[in-house]
Amino acid sequence: MRKLTCLQTLFNFVVTKRSGCGIEELKSVVDLRGSLYISKLENVTTTERAKEADLKSKHHLHKLTLRWSEENPLNLWNDVHEKGVLECLHPNKNVKVLRIENFSGTRFPSWMKNVSLSNLVSIYIINCQKCETLPPLWQLPLLKNLKIHGIHGLIHIGRDFYGDGMVVGFPSLEKLEMKAMPNLKHWSGFEAGEIPCFCELTIWDCPKMTELPNLPSIIITLEIFNCRGFESFPMLHSIQKVVFGKCNEVVINAHIKESSLAKLNFSVGTFEIKVRVLDNITVVHWNTTFSFIVGHIWKDKNEEIFSNLNHQPEKLPNKAGNLP
Repeated sequence: MRKLTCLQTLFNFVVTKRSGCGIEELKSVVDLRGSLYISKLENVTTTERAKEADLKSKHHLHKLTLRWSEENPLNLWNDVHEKGVLECLHPNKNVKVLRIENFSGTRFPSWMKNVSLSNLVSIYIINCQKCETLPPLWQLPLLKNLKIHGIHGLIHIGRDFYGDGMVVGFPSLEKLEMKAMPNLKHWSGFEAGEIPCFCELTIWDCPKMTELPNLPSIIITLEIFNCRGFESFPMLHSIQKVVFGKCNEVVINAHIKESSLAKLNFSVGTFEIKVRVLDNITVVHWNTTFSFIVGHIWKDKNEEIFSNLNHQPEKLPNKAGNLP
């Protein structure tokens, strides 16, 4: 590998402990372009070898994935060692998409808060179960998409997630997706003017979450699934699409800003659902849980409520808007 100094395309580099297959072999391949997927990082035996790979010198890489194997039956990996390895895998400043999978350290590396990674547009943090805090990504000026899945050690998202308050945090962030965080209880500290481009929020499988901050008025898409612990829910203003699943009535009955558009009231089980504003109507009825289909309100309130449905429910609402 060291002799392939002119190599430009390498989609997947699988790290092994065999001679010539260690991560340090990437050192001389400085002209790599496009995407690089590095897997089986558990086979990196020392931080020195990780540093020798010199990812920082790969100026033409735009997409980088750093992945440890998901299964670890013998618990062979040390979280301190893994943090040291990840610390040494500092990407080049030109990387636009970064994905980290199955990292088992308790804290993310210092370079994730480094403004030198100013070209990052999308970040995916997947199944980093032991991490106890989120990296301070608020100062990345071009970050638009942030997906955080499977961080079991995270309990609270607070003020440090948004920055120091001196400058606008997440100036370009549009989409935030949080899934499979079973111990997350609180998300607070949001202030007016922060995340000014925020328009889409997805939260799945966070059953202990009890509260959300006051969300920006510009959010137009909200998806909440399997989050039954909410004790309160913020006022929603400009919502155009809402998807609820396995939620309690606190979420379902959250107020949506009144508008001149049609109003839809209907019941699902014991919950009274009041939806205002909507080009896209979310129907939440699927046995005893909540699911959705998308349709359109007809102007005449006495007509059938849904037309052009993508999927037919088992029972359509009657003309009064109530499920039978």
